[in-house]
Amino acid sequence: MATVSADGGSSPLENSGSLTGHILSQGTQEADEDDEEEPAKSSNLKVMIIIAIIVVVLLVGGYLAVTFSKAFIEDMFSGVPQK
Repeated sequence: MATVSADGGSSPLENSGSLTGHILSQGTQEADEDDEEEPAKSSNLKVMIIIAIIVVVLLVGGYLAVTFSKAFIEDMFSGVPQK
């Protein structure tokens, strides 16, 4: 019993009826280069902007944490006699 895929593909992987064949066949579909190129560039730009924002937030947060914890630790040990 042969099954026909929804996209009409004639690959044996698509017609095997197995889940693995269906998953493997998803990567074989070819798209126009013009359609696929533009979303990839804009997607990469969005990812880079998000990563840059996260790095800046972590740096600012780390600086503030060190600044406030330094003052807290100095106040905590201000009564300890030093040699």
